[in-house]
Amino acid sequence: MADTATTPDWYQSKVTTVDPDARSLLEEYSGLQPDEVLSHVLALRDEAFKIFPYPCIGQMRFLSCHLARLPFYPRVLARLQAHASAGFLDAGCCVGQELRYLVHRAKIPARSLDSAASGSGDSGF
Repeated sequence: MADTATTPDWYQSKVTTVDPDARSLLEEYSGLQPDEVLSHVLALRDEAFKIFPYPCIGQMRFLSCHLARLPFYPRVLARLQAHASAGFLDAGCCVGQELRYLVHRAKIPARSLDSAASGSGDSGF
């Protein structure tokens, strides 16, 4: 957990649940046991927050998978499935949860999953 003396008010210190899509991804894609998920994501959050003290990390939003809910998702998915050379760049990827969602749920081949958050994505997924 972050140091409470220096933690911003918006930091979510009491976390008891994990986003259902993220939980599913961590259990199915990463192979975590259900009882390991919460402690795993809290450790991931704490590690990432030390390096990047951003609200998206402190408020656990780095686990949210929103790509499939966006109106252009069907077009992105169709293009990725139709053309093996097609790519998808997620410029705001944090720990790469959206890209891993594509790899796991949509069965899009992973060519390069690099995380901006100093490798936190690799340890997280």
